[in-house]
Amino acid sequence: MLRLIEELRAIVGEENATDDIAICASYSRDQHWHFVPAKNPAYVVRPCNKEEVRQILMLANREKIPVIPYSTGINVRGLTIPVHDGSILLDLGRMNRIIEINPEMKTATVEPGVTFGMLFEQTRKYKL
Repeated sequence: MLRLIEELRAIVGEENATDDIAICASYSRDQHWHFVPAKNPAYVVRPCNKEEVRQILMLANREKIPVIPYSTGINVRGLTIPVHDGSILLDLGRMNRIIEINPEMKTATVEPGVTFGMLFEQTRKYKL
């Protein structure tokens, strides 16, 4: 059986899955670091679409590995800090498409990596 990092890299590509301690450490805390103790994920994986997310979650389920979703924006109160050793941090920042803006309904359908700035720029076109 392949090592887990090799399986993750097979799903998302070499540059989008890592177990590098320095990169993992950058995900170990949030803005409430003084209230929530830092803890490194074992892996950081950056999928670009829902099929890659599905494959990662199937692998994690098979191996009984906890997964922590991480999006853009403000992550607070330790909600994206791993609790268990060996966790996969799923950085959804590459999933950053604005799928639809509906000016009549004043709604937007976006992927989890869309920032407020990205959405603001697109909604300005509709004077929203």
